[in-house]
Amino acid sequence: MQFKEIPRKLIVAKRLAQCLNPALPTGVHQRALDVYAHILAVLGVSPKRRGWGGVLNHHTSQKV
Repeated sequence: MQFKEIPRKLIVAKRLAQCLNPALPTGVHQRALDVYAHILAVLGVSPKRRGWGGVLNHHTSQKV
C-alpha cells in the first residue's frame, strides 16, 4: 500500500458519498465500495468491526 493515511480526507469522503448517489450507474457504486474497502484496509480497520462487514463482504463476493 502506498499510503499509511488518507490524504485530503474531507474531499475524499465527500466525493465517495457523492458516488453512492442512486442516480449514478451501478459501476460507480461498485467502485466506490472498492475504495471504501481499500481505505479501511489502509487504516487497519476491520470492516466487520465498523459495521461494514455485510456490505463489503457481499460486494466483494459479487465480483466476477
